[in-house]
Amino acid sequence: MKTVSTKLLVLGFILPPILISILFIVIFVLATFSGLLGEPIQSFAQFISLFNTEQMTLFTKQIMSIVLFVLVTAGLQSVLYSIFMNFWILRKVQHKTNAIWSSAIFGGIAACIPFLLLGLILFSDRSTFSEIINFIFFLIIPLLFGMLIGLISGLILWKRNQAEKLARATVESR
Repeated sequence: MKTVSTKLLVLGFILPPILISILFIVIFVLATFSGLLGEPIQSFAQFISLFNTEQMTLFTKQIMSIVLFVLVTAGLQSVLYSIFMNFWILRKVQHKTNAIWSSAIFGGIAACIPFLLLGLILFSDRSTFSEIINFIFFLIIPLLFGMLIGLISGLILWKRNQAEKLARATVESR
């Protein structure tokens, strides 16, 4: 019987929230610098001045709140993703491409679950057909982000799993 590595289970649990946080932070930083969230940063000197003002404190608090929000909201999906990947995909799927695409698809589905639940609450009784169609198109955004996170996570887990299999085989051959 094949055993599942505790390290891979933990990695599968923490990797998606970390990747999501990094992605949100990059988007937040780009939006801040481009002016979507206030005044755009015009020069390098203005950028350096952020490190000496209360804006940097606010900026740091916003970054930390993004990370905390992602950890809280992505927790259940990450646990399910980790179990799915470690007990089914990494055990049964033999080809790297199939495993990584399975991870991407499951990541997309997992990312849409909270939005689908929100949609059920918002559109339960008083929705028009066009509102529902708009909401379905809105789901494309979390689906794509989830697939990207699933793709990256799947690649990392696959490589780590292969390294552990090689290490086990080396130890067993001695």
